[in-house]
Amino acid sequence: MSRIYDNWERLVGATLKREQLRQLALAHSESSFSSTQSDFSSDSSFHDALEASRFPSKTSNVSNHSNVSIPKSRATGSFPTPRLGEITWSPNVKPFSFNELKIATRNFRPDSFLGEGRFGYVFKGWIDEHTFAPTKPGSGLVFAVKKLKAVGLQSHDKEWLTEVDYLGQLCHPNLVKLIGCCAEGDNNRLLVYEYMSKGSLENHLFTREPKSLSWATRIKVAIGAARGLSFLHEAEKQVIYRDFKASNILLDGEFNAKLSDFGLAKAGPEVDRSYVSDQIISTHGYAAPEYVAIGRLTSKSDVYSFGVVLLELLSGRRAVDRTKVGVEQNLVDWAKPYMNEKRRLFRIMDIKLEGQYPQKAAYVAATIAVQCLSPEPKLRPRMADVLATLEELQGPSYKRVYDNWKRLVAATLKRDQLRLRGRAHSRDSSLSSTQSDFRSDYPLHDVFGEVSAVLVFELKEILSSDQWKMEQLVEIEGAPEALMKLIQEPITLASTKASLLAIYQMVATSATFSSNKKIAGAYFAEIGLLPLLLEMISYSERSICEKALGILDGICSCSEGREKAYENALTTPILVKKILQVSPLATDFAISILCKLGENENGRGMLLEAVEVGAVLKLLFLLNGGCNVITKKNVTKLLRLLNLYTDIRPRCTVEFFSYKLDPFKECSK
Repeated sequence: MSRIYDNWERLVGATLKREQLRQLALAHSESSFSSTQSDFSSDSSFHDALEASRFPSKTSNVSNHSNVSIPKSRATGSFPTPRLGEITWSPNVKPFSFNELKIATRNFRPDSFLGEGRFGYVFKGWIDEHTFAPTKPGSGLVFAVKKLKAVGLQSHDKEWLTEVDYLGQLCHPNLVKLIGCCAEGDNNRLLVYEYMSKGSLENHLFTREPKSLSWATRIKVAIGAARGLSFLHEAEKQVIYRDFKASNILLDGEFNAKLSDFGLAKAGPEVDRSYVSDQIISTHGYAAPEYVAIGRLTSKSDVYSFGVVLLELLSGRRAVDRTKVGVEQNLVDWAKPYMNEKRRLFRIMDIKLEGQYPQKAAYVAATIAVQCLSPEPKLRPRMADVLATLEELQGPSYKRVYDNWKRLVAATLKRDQLRLRGRAHSRDSSLSSTQSDFRSDYPLHDVFGEVSAVLVFELKEILSSDQWKMEQLVEIEGAPEALMKLIQEPITLASTKASLLAIYQMVATSATFSSNKKIAGAYFAEIGLLPLLLEMISYSERSICEKALGILDGICSCSEGREKAYENALTTPILVKKILQVSPLATDFAISILCKLGENENGRGMLLEAVEVGAVLKLLFLLNGGCNVITKKNVTKLLRLLNLYTDIRPRCTVEFFSYKLDPFKECSK
């Protein structure tokens, strides 16, 4: 699920960059053609999106992680920790005054207290979403502020500066966002973070309550945490997290995992080298054995810690539990003998799962943990390989869709590079920038079409299966825009149908998007889907026309959708034309839409126009020829609405030669 979401982000970012580069090319070539601005927003660079979109090699099996093709880490650099007076604040990090944070947290009152970390106390506060000024509790944006402990403040200064330095430069969906900070005088050191409503993984995993995290949620958390670590390790300037543990994995309202507390983070060493530290700072039970023994620190130290957390997710036990006796006090020592055999694995599985987990997936996860916990650092897999294998546990369909999306993004970027290059060399170009035709003289045409066909087949397969539920579909950030883009720039007929199917299911179920909390129908109306639907209704073949009408019917169920329909002059004639023209289903949708539009006061002009373009005659034909109960009900309703603004009774009895009864009396029976 996470990789699908990640790739939607790449697609959205690449689309925006493509539009920007297109405008730049057009300006240099003095071409005169229209350009439709993209509504997507992202800060991703075009080059990074292109690099990220390379098609990965397939994973041969779980036990051979090295075969997973992940781009190698670039030469590592360093994040030098500056002195307090030398900090150059990142534009993404807002400086707060101590008084502002004092007001926002109500003077750090006990009822605002969230918890205690290694070197600070965490409080809850509220600020204005736009001005960042303190607001009343319950209003504005909720945030978390970490206040350094007064005891040992000087010794914690370096950790505070390290956290500001790293989180000010690093940005990733699986790293907790640093909103701002405060450094006033010698005693006030505070950090302002996004609020993670579900707290830490530790709070959920080791609770005494009978209901615990489900298997699916545990795998989701593991994948999110792995994505965060993989990002740090594969970054241009590698970062060793050094304090990976359950209490540092925070969860948002949807149980998306984000890494927090970067006070002990360290820039990675040069390639094939390691740090040797004379000061061992770690959490007992999570630290790699070579780090505890001789202070040797590499990215593989984080991999070991991840193995411990993964084992905690499987077993529901703490890494170190002093309440246990003997070998059971140390989770790794106790669990390892049971993890290499499927038949014995159940002995370490969390009893709170009540056996509700796939045994094969549990064994794969245990195998990953064993490899991560290898005493020899070189035998531990890279986090990128761990991530790829964990994502396989969400089902092969997710992996196939992700791979196809990567190929689709790469082909899209390549196509637009070639298109821009051709336009830049042709000063007489007058092609529309919205034209989606990809001519056969480009060698990627066949690949692009094939990838799209495979992609939409997989998408359709998932949407029609039990694996993909509507709640998961609407959680994908950027999904509405990307689906609409596939309709706006059609690649194949199959891609159009699959995109319409996805949108139809979202609108028909009145799904709410997790990213903006908007209902699907209202949001699709907002981003401009309605004109595209009317165009498809006018010219498309039957199945596409039916789906487009169904989507429009759902959109017009909300006020935002109706307003957009009123604004479009083509709505009424197109809908009336489709009555009795395409299919019974299309007719039902068209009549239903007209009824919804006519019920509102703003629909009077639309009803008058419907009478003028022949709606009455078609409706009477339906009644006289016989129709099902639902159609008859909608026809009657529409006739009554039409009669509110113009007397259509003469048309009902005179113009339609074969109709002998009063339709209003007949339909009221």
